[in-house]
Amino acid sequence: MVIGDKNVLRCHVEPMDIPSLLLPDPTTLHLDDIQIDDTTHAITMHVVATTDHAWCPMCGTQTSRVHSRYIRTLADLPWADWAVHVQITVRKFRCLEDRCACRIFTERIPSIAAPWARRTGRLAATHRAIGLIAGGRPGEALADTLHMPIHDDVLLALLRRTPLPIPPQPRVLGVDDWAQRKAHTYGTILIDHERQQPIDLLPDRQADTLAQWLRVHPGVTIITRDRGGSYAEGARAGAPNAIQVADRWHLLKNVGDALLQVFQQQHQRLEHTLTVAASMATTRAALPAVSDALAGDDRRSPPVVSGAPPPSRRAQDQHARATAKAARHAHVRALHQQGWSLRAIADATGLDRRTVRTYTKLPVLPAATRGPRPSLLDPYKA
Repeated sequence: MVIGDKNVLRCHVEPMDIPSLLLPDPTTLHLDDIQIDDTTHAITMHVVATTDHAWCPMCGTQTSRVHSRYIRTLADLPWADWAVHVQITVRKFRCLEDRCACRIFTERIPSIAAPWARRTGRLAATHRAIGLIAGGRPGEALADTLHMPIHDDVLLALLRRTPLPIPPQPRVLGVDDWAQRKAHTYGTILIDHERQQPIDLLPDRQADTLAQWLRVHPGVTIITRDRGGSYAEGARAGAPNAIQVADRWHLLKNVGDALLQVFQQQHQRLEHTLTVAASMATTRAALPAVSDALAGDDRRSPPVVSGAPPPSRRAQDQHARATAKAARHAHVRALHQQGWSLRAIADATGLDRRTVRTYTKLPVLPAATRGPRPSLLDPYKA
């Protein structure tokens, strides 16, 4: 053990005295000495490569002729709250291939660090994980807390150089559009439904683009898509054996459109039925006698002459409207006789106050009259 400064401790050790996990790669590195600095809380390991030859990075020729040496300093994972630096004595070799343009090259140690890198591979992997989770400035703050300092710009550059993982070939593919600029530019997003992850973005919504992607990525058995015709054509051209189904959103959209169409066709019947039911329930609570009479009238169907055809749907609708109107009129007059104000009756029944005032002044509703129906060709012509 050699003490060179009161704050610096230098010791010569054998490799077997250091745990194998302390070095980035104990199989290719030989530890010469360790320098411990109490002032900066830093540990510096001086190592050399154990290989006696190298391969030219351009032609791949193996050589053992050493040209020179230099020291390369790499940052490594911290030990507790102590920063760790690895100083590697790196050799420069001569290429023995006469036709190779690279005459002198530096030995590569891929298991330790990438060429021209300033940090070991395991420290770079840790920084990359921090950047993917936290981002730039938050990642810089987190790395400083963990005693692995790195600038946010360097962290983002490290993320940009990170290759994207190659996803497996999907079997159940989701196809839908996405807006690069809403109402102007749209593309296509592809989702692997089994992994619940997007796997690719296409620049447009053309059938040829989707068909070309499916030809390059065979193996798709089920395609869930929207109702666009271009996607259907592209799926048939690129994966003719795949089953095309509508995705969940469009299935619900189809059901909603069908129900909306039914409700629009039957809205008068539904409105009359709900109005009569609400009016009948309120009238029974306010005036049982009148409610029973109205309920009896409501249960009666339009008079049918013996031997005559049954009433048409239009006649049934007219009878339902008249019955509902009579029920509202009786309900309003019953509440008015109990001393309710016009505003209170309007709030309870949902009618306009002018309609409530008219109902309170009419003991009996006048018979409904209908004028001539407008022409279907010209709605403004009688």
